[in-house]
Amino acid sequence: MTGSITDGFDYGILDWFAGLHNPVLTEIFKLFTYIGEAGAIWIVIGIILIIRKPTRHIGVTLAVAIILSLAISNGIIKNIVARSRPCWLNPDVKLLIPNPWDYSFPSGHSSAGFASATAIFAWNRRYGMAALVLAGLIAVTRMYFYVHFPTDIIAGVILGTAYGIVAYIFIKRFRSKIPGL
Repeated sequence: MTGSITDGFDYGILDWFAGLHNPVLTEIFKLFTYIGEAGAIWIVIGIILIIRKPTRHIGVTLAVAIILSLAISNGIIKNIVARSRPCWLNPDVKLLIPNPWDYSFPSGHSSAGFASATAIFAWNRRYGMAALVLAGLIAVTRMYFYVHFPTDIIAGVILGTAYGIVAYIFIKRFRSKIPGL
C-alpha cells in the first residue's frame, strides 16, 4: 500500500493480528492499550516508586527515561519521519479503538513502555521482568488494533530500551549528588 521495502513484513504481521480479532481478546487488549496511553501506567508506577524512599531512585530513573521517550520519540522523531499509520493507509480496516491523531513511527506506547521497564529492570530484575512483560503486551496491542506497523513497534522497543539505559547510567552516576536519592 505504501510502497515501502518493509510492506510485506509489516502488513503480513498486521493481517495475522487482524485474524485473531474476537470480542474477548479485543476487550483484554483495550485494557492494555488504554493503560499505555500517554504513558499513564508508567507515570503511576513512577509516582509510587518516588513516594517510597527505598525505591525513589528507581522512580526517578523511570521519570527520566519516560521524559526522554516523550521528548525524543514523540516530540522529535515522529514529526520528522511523519509516517502515516496503517489504519490511515488501509481504508478496509475497521478500527476497534479511536483513530490516533499523531504519526506512527516510532510507537510512543512501545517507546515509553520499554523506557520505563528498562529503567525498572536496571535496578530490580524481578520487578523489571514484570514491567518488561507489561510493556510487551502494551506494544502488541498496537499491532492488534492496526494502529502501528511492526517496524514502528521494533523502533519503539529499541529507542525505549536505550532511554532506559541512559536514564539508569545518569541516575546511578549522579545519585549520591542528588538530595533524597
